This record gives sequence, C-alpha cells and structure tokens, in this order.
Amino acid sequence: MAIAVMGDNSYYAQDAGGTSHSWSHTVPVGCNFLWVWVRERATGGQATSVTFNTTETLTKVTGTYQAPPYGHSGWYLMNPTVTTANIVVEHAASGRSKYQAINLQGVSNDPASVISDSGKTSSSSTFSTVNLTLSSVSAGDMVLDMFASWDSTGYDWDIIQSQTTIYQLNQYSWIATLYCAYKEASGSSITVGYGGSQPSWQKNLAAVALAPSKAGNRGYIIAFQRWKNFLEDLKHGNVPPANLRRQYGDLVTI
Repeated sequence: MAIAVMGDNSYYAQDAGGTSHSWSHTVPVGCNFLWVWVRERATGGQATSVTFNTTETLTKVTGTYQAPPYGHSGWYLMNPTVTTANIVVEHAASGRSKYQAINLQGVSNDPASVISDSGKTSSSSTFSTVNLTLSSVSAGDMVLDMFASWDSTGYDWDIIQSQTTIYQLNQYSWIATLYCAYKEASGSSITVGYGGSQPSWQKNLAAVALAPSKAGNRGYIIAFQRWKNFLEDLKHGNVPPANLRRQYGDLVTI
C-alpha cells in the first residue's frame, strides 16, 4: 500500500516565547500515522516532549535532530486516535517555534522498521543549493523533509529535487523561507533539496523516510472476504453471538 499525505494538516507559529505551546489538530478517518516537525529558535530550547490528545506520546527521530538555536526535530505517533484534540510541545527553555503536523495513511505498523532512514544538514555559509541524500531507503518509502533559512531580510528558496509541497512560508519574521514537503523513493537512495540565494545565514534541512504498509492488495482482499462472511453470518443467524465475537471481534464491536 502506497503512503499518502492526507488532509487536515496543521501549521502553528509561536513568536511570543514560552516553554509549552499547543494548537488544535484533526486526525481524519483513515490516518494511521501522525508526523510533527518542530523548528526552534532559542539556545537550549529544544523540544523535550510532544503529545496528542492528552495521553498519546510522540517519539522523536534522533536522526532529524539539530540542537537550537536554529534547531529542528521530527516526531511521530503510530495509529493516532481519530479525533480533534490539542498537540502539546514542551521545550527545555523559552523561545520562538514553528510547527507542522502531517496526517499520513498507508505507513507501516511495525515499530521496528517504520523509520527506514533519517538525516539532517545545515550551514551558515553562502550556498545556492542545499541537498540531503538518504541512502538506506527502499522503493515506495515516503520521504518527508523540512527546510528553513533564517534571516531578518527575506530570501526566497525553492524546491529543486521534485518534492511536493505540503506547506510553504516566505519572508515571515525570523524565517525567510520555511518548507515542508514529501517525495516517494524509487530506489535505494533519494535526494531532497532546495535552491536560492542568501548571505551567510543559517540554513537547515532535515528528512525522514517512512516505510509503507506491507499488506498490499492481498490484505484488502482478505479483509473484504471476512466482512462479507460476517454480514452473511449475521443476516442468516449461522453463528451464535459468542462465536461472532470470537471470529469477527477485531473487525467490529459486537
């Protein structure tokens, strides 16, 4: 099953400082994976925890982390509750931050292999391009990236490696350009990148590769057939209620 970016993705900006920031986010029906990018501008102000719906704790992907100031990190939650609730991010110190939450479907449910690869790069030199290659991916993996260039003047950057934009922000406060994008891998390595012109200000790029569900069409065929059997047994009374629970309890509450 191919991974797909769903709707109801949310963006939140916090410029007033503080150590605890929250915003409302909707997880739609069909979403099995919630991803959150965090951008930080405060020395020692790294995110220490991210939660959704009060009790659902997200996991940080250490390969995406760069210490602030001008820091970033990526966090994920497998099988989030389908609801509208707050995402809460706690920071170690007060500072300004930007957040992007992304709903996905078709992501692997195997905690041991859901993250295929991750990486980051940054520079304070004058560059016209910033690229990042992940070399431990497989065809069909979904790569999410976050790019930010930091300055007080405003220099626009653009995608140069055929990613698809999820969110784009130009010339906003202390961020000149902010991108969140995605791209599907077609082989064992993949490159994401951005191009523009800027003096020696800080530029950050992070990416993560997510493995798709392995169910494929066979999984859908089996699930469809079980639903068909359940409806037939229910209609004709072929199976006692207790047996219905044992046979189909994972499909429906009986």
